[in-house]
Amino acid sequence: MLTAATWCIITGILWTGVGIYFNHINKRQINPVSFNLCSAIFLFIICLGTVKWNSLANAGWKVNNFSSFLLVMLAAGITAAGGILLMIMAMKRGKPDIVWSICQSSLVVPFSLAILINGEQLTLWNTLGIIAILTGIMLFGQQKKGKSPQQTDTPRKGWFVITIIAFVVVGCGQYCFSIPSFWSGWSDLYALRIPLQSIGGLALFSCLLTSANISKPNKSIWLYGLAFAALTYAGRFTLYKSIDALAALNMVSIAYPVCLGLSIVGFVGYHSISQKTINRKSIMTVIILISGLILIGCR
Repeated sequence: MLTAATWCIITGILWTGVGIYFNHINKRQINPVSFNLCSAIFLFIICLGTVKWNSLANAGWKVNNFSSFLLVMLAAGITAAGGILLMIMAMKRGKPDIVWSICQSSLVVPFSLAILINGEQLTLWNTLGIIAILTGIMLFGQQKKGKSPQQTDTPRKGWFVITIIAFVVVGCGQYCFSIPSFWSGWSDLYALRIPLQSIGGLALFSCLLTSANISKPNKSIWLYGLAFAALTYAGRFTLYKSIDALAALNMVSIAYPVCLGLSIVGFVGYHSISQKTINRKSIMTVIILISGLILIGCR
């Protein structure tokens, strides 16, 4: 359990960094498709160096359940990329604080599906923990009110529908990331999970770039994309360390709620300090989130 907790904490810290960096990118009004395409290209290049090619070649490229594994990982990459773009779209059309809160609440989707489909154990403490984390997310969403640089004063029609679609897509993507860990006796012997996901994301962004007829990314976007790709890979690597450790305890369902909850705690702290808004409400939000994290880990 200590190993799982350690990796979850590291993942939470990295995801806090991802959130801070993405917030910085959003303020610079960089085109999200171009930026994410650059990031996806660099993520794919990074992943090429992480695959255990020699072991894979010696195995004759025979990986157990490879077709199912391939489809699930490609789906994870596509839904993760699509979820980000849908969330950005909803923020530009509607109310960023509400969109952010709803999309972060998507952690209930992998948690629920792991219980309903994969039969993981659900306790009263886990349920209370999820409720506490969702409450903390909503409270923080109210504190970080503001509008996207490209958002109009009046929300445009359809923003809430897009938000709900983003909620579902993000949540399903999170579940897809975890699916192989539920398979009996399965392990990522050749380090293929993240590389296959990177292909899915790269394919989606490439199609969108072509269809949207967006101008080619400039040098600054490439540099921002490289930094984001490095953060993304590090976050996914430690996430899988967390999931693998939790899988041994039959607790895969809590991976996303715990890691995401920890990252939100970090982001609440960052936001409160940078905006100089440390008050009772921000302190209460952190307490509620931490309480939720403790409860969700109880068995």
